[in-house]
Amino acid sequence: MNQETQAGATQDAAVSGVRQIVLRAEAQELNQVIEALQLDLADAPLQVRQRALDFFNLQPELVRIESGPATGATVPILLKPSQGLLDLALAVRTGDFDALAVKYPHCFPPSPG
Repeated sequence: MNQETQAGATQDAAVSGVRQIVLRAEAQELNQVIEALQLDLADAPLQVRQRALDFFNLQPELVRIESGPATGATVPILLKPSQGLLDLALAVRTGDFDALAVKYPHCFPPSPG
């Protein structure tokens, strides 16, 4: 919603006596983790990229949603990386998936053979 639309909605709400709450999403930390992970995966061997894809496909929680302190009628919604996403980023950066496989065994199917 742009400022003009938001101002119009606020004015309409004031006229009708309805209170309005504005949600503001913030995702800076999440974006930083994802951008770093993308860069690390671009240079990673195929096996590391495949293990990361396995994790993405099988780990249900990659983002945490929190709320920050409200200012007036504005409530910030914070999108943050989950611990699993942070653990994956570290595993990709170091190439060490052993601790990740122990912590999230459902994300890593047994190797064939």
